Amino acid sequence: MIMKQISINEFRRVRYNPGSAPDPRTIRKWIDSGVILGGRKSTGKYYVEIDEQGREITSDEYGLMTHV
Repeated sequence: MIMKQISINEFRRVRYNPGSAPDPRTIRKWIDSGVILGGRKSTGKYYVEIDEQGREITSDEYGLMTHV
């Protein structure tokens, strides 16, 4: 599976309809708590890991992918 890192703002634009995207603070909390796969670059900016269909990857899915 190919994964790609995108910014939180890009994730909000790609994944949600206009006006329905969660606040960036919420997405950062999801990343910090492991709800979705992502992280923080050395610059301090957060990113979200997405798959080739543009969907976020949950920590459970990531565990299944790496447990082959």
